[in-house]
Amino acid sequence: MKGKWPNEYLNTPNPNKKIEEIWDDLDAFSFEEVYSYGKLLEKKSRLAVCIPPVKFGPYFIKGFCFSQASEYFLKKVPHLRKLFHICANSMTFSYPWSEGADCYFSLFENKAREKHYKKKYPEKKDRLFLPIQDADWTNDRVLAPWNIFIPKTIDVFCLSSPFPVKNLPMIAEMALVYEKKYNRRLKIVIGLGMPGMKINKDGSINYKTVEQNGVSELKKVDEIFNNNTAAYIEFVPVVEYKDLKTYFGMSKCAVLASICEGKNRFIHEAMAGNTPVVVFKDYDKFIRGKTPAIYSKSGEYAPKFTPESLADTVHKVIQNQNKYTPRKSYLEKNGRINFIKKICEYMPYYKEKVYKLEDNDLVHNKFFNNLMRYNYGITLEEFIYDKEPMLCGAVGKEDILEVLKGYSSQFKIPWVDVDDKDIHLFENK
Repeated sequence: MKGKWPNEYLNTPNPNKKIEEIWDDLDAFSFEEVYSYGKLLEKKSRLAVCIPPVKFGPYFIKGFCFSQASEYFLKKVPHLRKLFHICANSMTFSYPWSEGADCYFSLFENKAREKHYKKKYPEKKDRLFLPIQDADWTNDRVLAPWNIFIPKTIDVFCLSSPFPVKNLPMIAEMALVYEKKYNRRLKIVIGLGMPGMKINKDGSINYKTVEQNGVSELKKVDEIFNNNTAAYIEFVPVVEYKDLKTYFGMSKCAVLASICEGKNRFIHEAMAGNTPVVVFKDYDKFIRGKTPAIYSKSGEYAPKFTPESLADTVHKVIQNQNKYTPRKSYLEKNGRINFIKKICEYMPYYKEKVYKLEDNDLVHNKFFNNLMRYNYGITLEEFIYDKEPMLCGAVGKEDILEVLKGYSSQFKIPWVDVDDKDIHLFENK
């Protein structure tokens, strides 16, 4: 199947449709489809191991992993489910398409949406839905603030690809409204995630170096500023992950202009980095149910999907920096330890298998950690914070297969590798 990208929802917060129709439209696209073939499978597909399998004599507990190419790896390595519970990840607003995965990332707790989906697909009525996504797996310790004395020289920081879903022109229009209304020009820095892109000496974009699918939105921004964009926005082709903490430390707020996408990793990283976040109230509103996008004291919602509303909300945040405690608020509900708690909350398997598992806190469970030390020489807490990164997953098909071979060898499961020509995906979608 070729998925259909729901363009009509990217900048239309109030479409004239029933909510069930909207859910169906959003479920018509999944990045699983594109990350399970060709170059994206070979170079960009990811597999994250959140809980490793453990064994003592005949006693065995499966691990937990997730991937946007889960269907491919389940068919490539048929014995994978002997080692892991495999969770499918659509990488966007939809429920995953995988037929073989044990569970789905559903992003948010939304019982009405889940009920509608299982009524439409009764063959999936027993599928487990976990109200998390890969953005929730953000490493909150890597992104912990490292220097509280960094001067806040950036008013607005944003990590955003220059694609229509991100609504970058909205940020440009907000900058002009803000300058006119508050008599001050904002310092805005946007990291685009485009490693091949070059910036001219005058700060303008060298469009010859921009990927074709990013040109249109960037030119809209240039038009808004009458080709004087560099006076308002500093575009950074790539913000290296190691530099993120510094950018967050320098920034008064992190702004996301999209209203329809999956769970956005950038705002999770910003809150973990103790930078208050500004998002639209309409952000993911069709799928969030009653779940907030950001938590109390983590930032602010712009109440209307307009440049002025965004400008007013940005002004409120940068003028009241002491009001917010983003990292503290974030870690009450999020972070990797809470991610593991969510898995155990929604998957009865771990409650049944782990002795004295209290409050779903597998990370600090004495019994499970004894098994971790026996099998790997480290605790689960050390594991989830990447003390042994080679055990925690990989990027790219061949490296992922090497990780899976390692686990198969450790638990003495014969390796079976199906030829790619015999693997068929999403034919029933």
